[in-house]
Amino acid sequence: MNMTNQSRASAPLMLSEREMRALGERLINFIVDWHCGAATSPVGKMGERAMLERSLAADFSAAGRPVDEVWKQVIEVFVPHTLRIDHPRFFAFVPGPNNFVSVVADALAAGCNFFAGSWIGGSAPAQLETNTIRWLCEACGLPASAGGHFVSGGSHASLTALMIAREEKLRGPLEKGTAYCSDQTHASVVRAFRILGIPAANVRVLTSDDRFRLPIAAVRASIADDRSRGLQPFCVVANAGTTSTAAVDPIEELAALSRVENLWLHVDGAYGASAALQVEWLKRQISHADSLALDPHKWLFQPLEIGCVLVRDGALLPQHFSMHADYFDNLGAGRSYLEEGMQLTRAARALKLWMSLQVFGVDAFRSAIARGIEIAEYVEQRVRRSAVLQVVTAAHLGIVTFRARGQDSEALLGICNQLRESGFAMLSTTRLKGETVLRMCTINPRTTDQDIDETLTRIEAAVSG
Repeated sequence: MNMTNQSRASAPLMLSEREMRALGERLINFIVDWHCGAATSPVGKMGERAMLERSLAADFSAAGRPVDEVWKQVIEVFVPHTLRIDHPRFFAFVPGPNNFVSVVADALAAGCNFFAGSWIGGSAPAQLETNTIRWLCEACGLPASAGGHFVSGGSHASLTALMIAREEKLRGPLEKGTAYCSDQTHASVVRAFRILGIPAANVRVLTSDDRFRLPIAAVRASIADDRSRGLQPFCVVANAGTTSTAAVDPIEELAALSRVENLWLHVDGAYGASAALQVEWLKRQISHADSLALDPHKWLFQPLEIGCVLVRDGALLPQHFSMHADYFDNLGAGRSYLEEGMQLTRAARALKLWMSLQVFGVDAFRSAIARGIEIAEYVEQRVRRSAVLQVVTAAHLGIVTFRARGQDSEALLGICNQLRESGFAMLSTTRLKGETVLRMCTINPRTTDQDIDETLTRIEAAVSG
């Protein structure tokens, strides 16, 4: 028999064992159906604000409601009004093609409320994270001295790395510090400098070259100009896979310049760095970084959220983030990640990446990355055969952009919205050298050639319309 509202109110936030088993079984069946039905389900939809405000109102009753009733509301109102970033025809932004093993690992970590902040609080979570980080450092070509930890995402990773860059390389007032990046660098990086107290005017956002890369000559000239005016250059940010085109900056050359100028080189590889597992030339490039941001919830196929910051000299993390208080006297003799980053309360994020790598094997991840690159190349070939579409940037690390004949930015957004509202697929737009273009990111290894053909056919029909 289900617990009554009155008995539940007097219980310590517990369901009965029977209710827990029934709800758990319902959940696992739903998630399995969700994964198995991805290809035939809609890509998702946005809800109408007034309806959602009304249907998901925060009218929390004093006595609570039956579990079945609340579950029904979640399934019928909440779930349908989301976008499926794991859908094989979700090509917008950066998709999140997760895997079921990682979902189970995440459920285990959440269900048992594992703590990964200190050795005494979770020695196995701490050691598992240490081992997984060591593997990632090796996969990215970083030396044995490297270290890092898992965070929420690329924004958090870059903020952590740039804080170390500021402390290590900026020997003077914040208003004197200058940093350098391209106009293709992710907006969160520029925001991170602002959070760290570097004036926005001191972040040199340099015009990218014809391949949307940071030109080293422009960086060198800007550094010289700043030094001549009494400013203090301290950091260069390079891209390993920009959001718009997956461009990779000349990282090796930027590293050499940074060494000569005594600057910190941070590489934002939130999107592309994970491809180093499969792409050897990319691994050689990012191996020169002083710090690196990457997101396993992108091209390592993990559920949200799991980002990662890696630092060439791992000892710098506890040096700049450790904290001391009377209540931290007994953290245990092993690794305590609360002393290596901004978070004290930390979930066991490493478990899902470790568990899925163990189950599927590294070669399966390499193959999945290779498939994403292959799909983008197929998109490019298909667009080049089109009578109404034209390639703007060739397929590169899973991203391709193209224009549509006679379509302005408003029309292109309309095509994207039409596709999304039909439930069939989702694309996004970006702006390159002032021109709005369509963009496809194809990192979901479960995307088929047929998915690409039909999506592009629908775009062509909308353009010819």
